[in-house]
Amino acid sequence: QGEADSIALDAAGNIWVTGFNGSPDFATRAPLGGLTTLSLPQAETSGFVAELNPTGSTLLSATLTDSYPGAVAADATAVYYAGPLGAAALVAKIDPTQVAPISIDEIQQDSPLLPPAQRAPSPVAPGEIVRILGRGIGPQNQASAKLTAAGTLATSIGGVTVTFNGVPAPLLSAQAGQIGCIAPFELDGLQSAVVEVQYNGQISNAYTVGVLPQNPDILAVVNSDWSVNSPTNPAKPGSQVVIFLTGLGQTIPPSSDGAINQLPPAQPRTVPAISFPSLTATVTFIGAAA
Repeated sequence: QGEADSIALDAAGNIWVTGFNGSPDFATRAPLGGLTTLSLPQAETSGFVAELNPTGSTLLSATLTDSYPGAVAADATAVYYAGPLGAAALVAKIDPTQVAPISIDEIQQDSPLLPPAQRAPSPVAPGEIVRILGRGIGPQNQASAKLTAAGTLATSIGGVTVTFNGVPAPLLSAQAGQIGCIAPFELDGLQSAVVEVQYNGQISNAYTVGVLPQNPDILAVVNSDWSVNSPTNPAKPGSQVVIFLTGLGQTIPPSSDGAINQLPPAQPRTVPAISFPSLTATVTFIGAAA
């Protein structure tokens, strides 16, 4: 939701746009730290500045809390922004090469069954496995999940910590451009959350993501012999298949962050509607995976 109020073309042929942003989870790709640090807390409106290449792909985008409307202009050497900022005004000369050294660009569902090009920014649900894309958000070599002495998934690996509203998230993997983590169950009942990544003492931009009670995502489908279901390896008629899901929200009894599932398996608080077009199928079990 929002609108574009001003547009300019820079010397490199890239398009600069500014306007009003009414979205609670507006993407901040390679955000401009010098602009976002001037934002005001608890603002009801916000503006944005975005840089697009000639094909329309986002190169840079930043939110300007409590700033609307604004304008951009460009000359042969720089880009300029001017607009209100709360009760004051902001005039800035933008150097797009001076971006934050560590930044969150996007949060997606894990969606391993989809190729990366088909994955899109997504809200999250409590307990959902998600991936965070960005720059400089972890080590060059992937750090993998580990268990603490208490037997729970660690919330810090490879010098990386991810927080949702200040609550550390259990981590599955961490690398310079991508982090796999589990959204905390403490998000239950909220509509949005602020996500930050800390890596070796540096803190990323604050990325606001929408929160839903449920946000189902299929992780895997296997046949009764535990082979992966596929067009070339379909399930036999009358047999059972197992669908592994994430994003079903808080459970009964309530689940805890990072805890390994135990028997008896927890049940989703709300069972999602599951249908199979052109097939007669019955759901025989739905609950936490062992």
